[in-house]
Amino acid sequence: MAYLMNCGEIAPPSPTYYNGIKKGYEANGMDTSYLRAALERAVYHVQHQEQ
Repeated sequence: MAYLMNCGEIAPPSPTYYNGIKKGYEANGMDTSYLRAALERAVYHVQHQEQ
């Protein structure tokens, strides 16, 4: 399952949204390293697209 909020553009989530998802991962015993890696890729993509 995936949630697409930005019509296909890569963009980092808001801190509130990210923290909500992270809490869900933690509450369900899921590895948050994948979530963090996705955030880092989104931030990297935006930073390098603006240059």
